[in-house]
Amino acid sequence: MKRCFIFILLLLLTQANANADEQDLNQRYVYVPQTELKLVKTFQDWEVYHQVSNNTTKCYAFASPYRTKAFEGVREAPYLIISFKGKKQYSISLNPGFLIDKNNEIILKTNNRSYLLNSALPNYAWTYSSTQDKAIIEDMIKDGRSLSVRSYNVSDDTALDFYSLKGMTEALKYMEENCLIFYN
Repeated sequence: MKRCFIFILLLLLTQANANADEQDLNQRYVYVPQTELKLVKTFQDWEVYHQVSNNTTKCYAFASPYRTKAFEGVREAPYLIISFKGKKQYSISLNPGFLIDKNNEIILKTNNRSYLLNSALPNYAWTYSSTQDKAIIEDMIKDGRSLSVRSYNVSDDTALDFYSLKGMTEALKYMEENCLIFYN
């Protein structure tokens, strides 16, 4: 299964630091590439991709939601990304699949803890700091089951996406052992 996505904004981020009933999202999404990524390994519900350019290998772990609640609007494929930035260093970001309402907070919840995400760009959200990245990753590993993301589009519609954490720890381990990264 090959998945790529519009990648230019994500590179900038990582370098700078349904219905009322449940909607089943077992379908796989296809992202339109601006930069080609190569799927190198799948770990249950997570996939690791490489991007090689200018003698630099960048690695990303992707997950798509397995379930969405409370969203009836039109949206593109939502996804969560963990970007490898170096030994035990990651950056977490997500694309909710629609334009984000800046008047409402995006909340990621795992291991019974909630984290606010930065939504300064119209269709991406990411963590505020490497300290927050580390805390979220630690909570994701402790929880081991799932995380949720509550986001709002510009029409004030709510999306509550659920992401599986099955395979996430293995994806991180793979990136630690196989990815070299050189950020300027």
